[in-house]
Amino acid sequence: ELRRPPRSKTSKSQGGDTASRAVQAPRNSATGEVRFLDAVHAKDAVKRMSGFVANGREISVALDSSSKDGAKILVTGLSPNIKWRELKEMFDHIGPIAFAAMSGLSSGKDSKQHNAAVGGVLPWELVNKIKNLGMQQRWQEALSLFWATRNSVSGGVNTFVWNSAIGASARGGAQNWRIALDLLHSLEQDAFANPDIVSYNAAMAALVSAGQFTKALKLLRQLPERGIERDAASFNTVMSSLTKDVEQCDLVLQLLDEASENSSGPDLTSFNIAITACARAGRWVQALRVLEVIREESLQPDVVGFSAAISACKGASEASQAWELLQSMKEARVVPNVITYSTVISACASRGHWMRATALLTEVKNQRLEPNTITYNAAISACEKGFRWQDALGLLEEMRDTKFVSFE
Repeated sequence: ELRRPPRSKTSKSQGGDTASRAVQAPRNSATGEVRFLDAVHAKDAVKRMSGFVANGREISVALDSSSKDGAKILVTGLSPNIKWRELKEMFDHIGPIAFAAMSGLSSGKDSKQHNAAVGGVLPWELVNKIKNLGMQQRWQEALSLFWATRNSVSGGVNTFVWNSAIGASARGGAQNWRIALDLLHSLEQDAFANPDIVSYNAAMAALVSAGQFTKALKLLRQLPERGIERDAASFNTVMSSLTKDVEQCDLVLQLLDEASENSSGPDLTSFNIAITACARAGRWVQALRVLEVIREESLQPDVVGFSAAISACKGASEASQAWELLQSMKEARVVPNVITYSTVISACASRGHWMRATALLTEVKNQRLEPNTITYNAAISACEKGFRWQDALGLLEEMRDTKFVSFE
């Protein structure tokens, strides 16, 4: 039951305001938290919901001063028996809700029972539950479970539980980056747990998924000041987001250098991201240099790194370099895939090297890989530029026999 207290006129015969008699004066009550996706709806909730009556109790609604973006409200005067789902339904009509949770009971037997029930869940069980809910895109339930536990267990929850909640919020979509930062801020102020590198990496992942690259980079650069040593995953999260902008290639390479200064150093993924950035920016010489550094660091380049370097050469029409990289790849016993072969064939086509292009196409088929439309079109283009019209027509016919259609 949810209603606004009636505003009846007071008269001597009535003996007082009927609204005051309709609302029970609770001896024990619960407090809830509701987080909206933005501050506008939170303010609207405070304005519209304060003074409402739920289950015979008049509730009070106020903005949570600890919320950095002003999107969270505190609801007091609730029934001790109310569930988080009921709390969420109470505010659903205001706007989109990120999560709703019970902060705990004011006193009495009900409080002890609730605390014991939540406390009976082992930390790792709780972590797995929150993670699984996040992976199922049920992040609202995940955060409600987290807050209910955190606010009800007297000793708080550990960092692993906090991290699972930040991770679940990050999986909820691009709009959740503020929620992830809010959780991180709460963790930094928590009396029972401290943030670790996993906490910050999860928050940066949320920022990156929302396109908040500047904020992610700022957070990455602030970690040493906060006493947190960055790891390869920290740099990889930010670097990978920057590869989408060809103008950020220098920054990606700079971050790779910064990662090298850490005790853990960059990993193979870090180098592959840098090569990809160089390839997209058309800087094939630097791409090959990064590939060399991988070997200098006693790491073994993989198919991703080789393919990215080959792509850089293809973009610059450096067909011979692309061919040589493919040979180096085989010598290193790294198995090329059809994308690798297609890229080299395309590089050969740019220079009209039809013999190498058709030889590679034959090699693809001999390796029992399945050439695709890109592979065939690249080989046909090489034949056309080499004035090998019959070979080009033969490949076109082969495409039709294999149910491929060329649009070139």
